[in-house]
Amino acid sequence: LKQPRSRGAFVFAMSLARCATVLILALVAAQKERPDRETQKQYSECLLSGGTRESCRTILGGGQQSETGEGPPPQPEDEVLERLEAERGTPSALAEQLKSCDYGEEGDTDAEKKEAFKECKDKALESLERLRGDEVKPEELERELEKAAEESARGIVKRCLDAATTDSEKEACFNSEEAKNEMAAISGRDPSEFKADDMREAMREGAASDLVAEVSNCQKNAQDEDSRKQCMKPSDEMKKQIADSMGRASGEVKDSEVREFLEEGAEEDMWSIMKSCGEDREACLESAKEMLGTATGKGKSDISDDMLERRLNNAMKNELAESMAACTRAATDEMARKRCRETLTDQLLSTADNRTKHSKGDKNQALKEAGEAAAKDVVKDCQGTREECLTRLREKAAESMGRRPEDLTEVEVERLNKEGSKEAAKESIKSCTSAKKDNAEASCDDFLAVYAAGRGKGDLDAAEQRRVKQELAEDLEKDDIALCLKSQSREEYNTCMENLEETSHVQDELFSGLEEKVKDAKKKRAKDDAAVDAVGEIFRSCMEEAETDEEKEECKKEIKERSEIAGLEEDEDDVLLKYKRNVVAESARACDASKRSECVHQAKEELVKLGLKRRAFGVVKKLADLKEAAEAFAECQEASSVDGVDDTCIEAAKATLEDLSGSTEIWSDEIQAKVQALGEALTEGREILIRKLKQVLVEAISSAATCSDAFLDGIIDRVMGVAKNFTVPGSDKDRDITDKRCRVTFGKARYFCKVSTEGMDDDETQQLSDDISEDLTTAEITVRRLGERRLGERRLSETITETYADQEVEETSTTSSSTSAGAESTTERTETEATTATTTTESTMPDGETTTTTGGTENPTGANAAAGSCFGAVVLTALTSLL
Repeated sequence: LKQPRSRGAFVFAMSLARCATVLILALVAAQKERPDRETQKQYSECLLSGGTRESCRTILGGGQQSETGEGPPPQPEDEVLERLEAERGTPSALAEQLKSCDYGEEGDTDAEKKEAFKECKDKALESLERLRGDEVKPEELERELEKAAEESARGIVKRCLDAATTDSEKEACFNSEEAKNEMAAISGRDPSEFKADDMREAMREGAASDLVAEVSNCQKNAQDEDSRKQCMKPSDEMKKQIADSMGRASGEVKDSEVREFLEEGAEEDMWSIMKSCGEDREACLESAKEMLGTATGKGKSDISDDMLERRLNNAMKNELAESMAACTRAATDEMARKRCRETLTDQLLSTADNRTKHSKGDKNQALKEAGEAAAKDVVKDCQGTREECLTRLREKAAESMGRRPEDLTEVEVERLNKEGSKEAAKESIKSCTSAKKDNAEASCDDFLAVYAAGRGKGDLDAAEQRRVKQELAEDLEKDDIALCLKSQSREEYNTCMENLEETSHVQDELFSGLEEKVKDAKKKRAKDDAAVDAVGEIFRSCMEEAETDEEKEECKKEIKERSEIAGLEEDEDDVLLKYKRNVVAESARACDASKRSECVHQAKEELVKLGLKRRAFGVVKKLADLKEAAEAFAECQEASSVDGVDDTCIEAAKATLEDLSGSTEIWSDEIQAKVQALGEALTEGREILIRKLKQVLVEAISSAATCSDAFLDGIIDRVMGVAKNFTVPGSDKDRDITDKRCRVTFGKARYFCKVSTEGMDDDETQQLSDDISEDLTTAEITVRRLGERRLGERRLSETITETYADQEVEETSTTSSSTSAGAESTTERTETEATTATTTTESTMPDGETTTTTGGTENPTGANAAAGSCFGAVVLTALTSLL
């Protein structure tokens, strides 16, 4: 019998066994590490040159054949990741191929050099098709060339930054002529076309890609969950890597930035996985989930399909922006730009959602989101003045949408700048929330400072900070809703929204310091507004591409379906009215005071293309003005520690209304009551409804800079003449005409009045609005302004430049007691009856058009209207006799 070993010998043997096990596991894990850049490049070079995956696989360490080459070929450990390595190595490999290409000889003409470069591009196209085993369209090639150029230039800039010792030397690296010439030689563009922010973007993307690869390798070697989490912890080395790539000091890099870079790199890799995916899409999606888990610290089982789809959508926007920009730059005419739009949107949308067919509206919306992605990159990377960065944004956003820079209006550029700033701020706050989830003491960038830097208008005051937080909360919701609106049922939509739980956590960070009740109300308001905007944008993208009446009807049908899925209980007309209100408000907000009138005018033209009657714009603008003032009041009250109404919140609402309206005389007790009631409804999370009033709001924009009582009377006389054709049923009484006023706003006189529509149905009300608008638009009203003319002097001219007339509406809550009497809800639901208290609201039009709304008894007396009309006629007669 064998003698039992001693305790020491047993322990020693077991220790050896454990060491052997650990060594074996480490060797296995090391084999699964992601290859370095050089290995990826060699693997891609092998495939580009025509090598098979089986013969090239040994470069990755994916198996060994015998020295004689006999036996079975090496088998892939993971074909999906193998394709990813090929994609990651392609830019470097393609750059080497293009640099060694014959671009012609010295003394060749430009045409000969161009032809030589075309031959090089054709060879590159063939090489890419060999690597992917699939067709590569010319429109795709342009982006691949630029990725190759960026990869090659990145090495030059990196060496320059490593050698730089001062800030000025580091900044000079991003303007390196060597790097620009390198990019030009590979892409075929002129060196002068490359800017410093192009280099910054390339360096940022490269650092993100390298960082996620290192974390991935760390996690593959991790022995347990704690070690895996440790790989995610922002280290000094990670921060140095980011800082070195951006020409910054490592001490300036926050923990949240490390997480942001990781997630950016992961999304790029996820997109590469799906782009290179073969027939097994499910396997690709599983690998993409694992990649997302690498960047977020989550396991695959914790990542829902909806979370993955949202990330793929983000990656698609970025890839479409860059692919469209490259294709558009190479396009020589509109037909070529159209091919870029059609080819790339189809292909990238299909990669993201696996659908083979997409509507024109889907493609249009994707291009808009690509423009916003390009704007975000400019916001992050542009270091010039505001005007310089806006010019750069105009160029890059236009290219990303397949348009010409000069085709973008002022309001489009300003909105893109604002959207890009919000996107950058959202990424910042989301990364901060994620970092703090793992470490409550994690350092974070100030997301409000990120937004302010993007806008380039200086620091935000307290009111602006509150507004931006609410806007970010809404945008976060809108991102989720836009994704979930692809659902086919309300139940599927609800499940999708429940799976996107991250948004609520980020909103908690946004609203930290507020009471839970206040947070909940702000979240609800954000969700309500986001649903309207998400549905409205679907309609807008559809209508902008609709060419026939049938296509426009399909757009209307779609908004009805999407509204129901989103849980919007109002009818589609009210949803659209709220959306149009938001478009006007956003346009006014985006532009400086000096440009506000122009921006609102351009927003009006956009809405007209969506089917809004030009004459109806006045009502939309009024809603926008009052809603923004109410929002300012609500945001201030929610942050206030004062019991009851805080006077500073009243002042905040007043300042907002005056700022957006262009009038310092618009505020009144009646306006305050209306704004306060709506603001309180918002803070309490009550439903806000659109309510029609029994009156037509009429506004006439004058060419004069001051008001004239005589001109107002002339307008009233014309309106009364039209209204006589719409007598009150059962009597010979003329329509009451009330609230005859004028206000100078944005330097123009605005005249307005209201016509009672008692007893009229919708068709008659619309006809009355049409007739008034047409009559005033063509009217010639001649008056003499007192003190402006003497006998023998030339008459000064005042004309009507534009007219608005439409049934007036107001926004009110389901329990509001300040609703104008004579109003009718456009939504069927139980509501508290309105009181007969009189309220007055005023708002302004583009260039300062003013609107006044008065509610009182449903049947205003005709005495005031008749007296006003009589007085006007007398004044006109007297003035005419003097002339």
